[in-house]
Amino acid sequence: MTKKLLSLPPNLVGCFHKITGLPASDYFCTSDPIGHRLGSGGGTTWILEECHRASESSAEPFENWLASQKRIILHAGGQSRRLPSYAPSGKILTPVPVFRWERGQSITQTLLDLQLPLYERIMDAAPANVHTMIVSGDVYIRAAAQLPPVPEADVVCYGLWLDSSIAKDHGVFYSTHSAPSILDRMLQKPSVDTLNSLLQTGYYLTDIGVWLLSDRAVELLRRRSRDAKGALREYDLYSDFGCALGTNPGVADPELSQLKVAIVPLPGGEFYHYGTGREMISSTLAVQNIVNDQREIMHRDRKPHPSIFVQNSKAGIRFTSANTNIWIENSCIGAGWQLTSDHILTGIPENDWQLALAPGQCIDIVPVGDDGFAVRVYGIDDKFAGEEQTRPRFPIVSDIAETGRVIKAMLAGEADLSAYELISAERISDIARLDRLVDQRRRFRRANREALAANHRHSVFYQSDLREAATAFANDSLKMPAPLADDEPLITRISDSMFRAEVSRLTGADPQAHEERAFSLLREGLTRTVLEHKELPRRDVCSDQIVWSRS
Repeated sequence: MTKKLLSLPPNLVGCFHKITGLPASDYFCTSDPIGHRLGSGGGTTWILEECHRASESSAEPFENWLASQKRIILHAGGQSRRLPSYAPSGKILTPVPVFRWERGQSITQTLLDLQLPLYERIMDAAPANVHTMIVSGDVYIRAAAQLPPVPEADVVCYGLWLDSSIAKDHGVFYSTHSAPSILDRMLQKPSVDTLNSLLQTGYYLTDIGVWLLSDRAVELLRRRSRDAKGALREYDLYSDFGCALGTNPGVADPELSQLKVAIVPLPGGEFYHYGTGREMISSTLAVQNIVNDQREIMHRDRKPHPSIFVQNSKAGIRFTSANTNIWIENSCIGAGWQLTSDHILTGIPENDWQLALAPGQCIDIVPVGDDGFAVRVYGIDDKFAGEEQTRPRFPIVSDIAETGRVIKAMLAGEADLSAYELISAERISDIARLDRLVDQRRRFRRANREALAANHRHSVFYQSDLREAATAFANDSLKMPAPLADDEPLITRISDSMFRAEVSRLTGADPQAHEERAFSLLREGLTRTVLEHKELPRRDVCSDQIVWSRS
């Protein structure tokens, strides 16, 4: 089992396992030391050493411990300044809608759930000397083709063939025409002119933040992450460590340049960034549109525009084609709301407010204390950079009705907040009551499950993970959907019967009748073609030929 090491916001570390249900045996969580900027390189050293100290093998040398197990390090501990809606709970736990063309996904899935399968496949194929993978927590990477073998090297970096207009904002790996899989040098955010000139003598791949390090490379990274006195310092994996790698590095470091580095294009790779509010919406839309063949889309939703995403929420409004780029999650949006476009609405509790939002206005409500709410009204392109992240400007309100009045005034730019305690965006993340936030999400989701089942013709219900759904229906005593009509698609009726059988089993009822119906429908589907189109078999082999068959 590959261990997952997560660098998270400090407030999330203590309750991660409780709110996700993920076992501590598989996931180790920590945050960078408060008040210390370590960078991705220093942060990698910190989380590895913290995991070693917390392990049962803490008494043995670090080198032995490192070689004992494969580990994936996900860096997701930033302040999410450009994605404030998920800053308190960590953008790695951003809920992501079920893909309309995919089967078996859970409606509870997060960005973390989507990231891990690819990373684990790569680590399973890694050479024996590689025990460490480093990845970013705010991207979703797909590999649409079969993965190539992982080469033998001290550092293995995966990249994509992307246009210079995209590559200029990222790190790139440059290799010569004569040695396309060996790193010549790494560049950080090169200009378009520089990238075009590189194509005259070689190739460049855009860094997607998937790095594999041998134990030797990890040891050198640890050394570079410390100052002369042995204290951890800020050290970047990409601009410092990465730019000193290769046969012709831009940063002189004779020891690092001796590491063997392999560059691997990710076949059929796709890269989706979730670093900002707009990217969260655009990336989700792009993933949903990967498949446009209507025969492969498993449900027919009724959204007037494909860029509207509603999850774990109670929505009492009717959307129109004018509503675009809207993200509603863990929220109650009643009939008294008026939306336009470019909204991110998160954490909003049950209410009967009358609110009108102008384009680009967003609302985030975060529980604080036992009954308070931090109210944040912001613009979709706000970056909370510098002083904006630490300036106390968001009120704490304890009454739901008063919260609505405050939001209305803030939307209009007329709020007098002098009577309220004001806190900063940074402080909101520090004191958020994530248990209350998650409990509200679960309450909304319970109601959503019943609605999805009842409206299955236009929802993802029967294409989702039905075992997970059955567990939720049984544990929460949810109302079962009405029996399906005989004109429903055969696969839907089979799925429905097995879903009911699983709910029966989990609640102590007899599942046999539902199971027998499911297999009866399966037999019907398998034999229908043969029965409808009679065939007269005839021998088509010679008398001295032998036919072998197996099932």
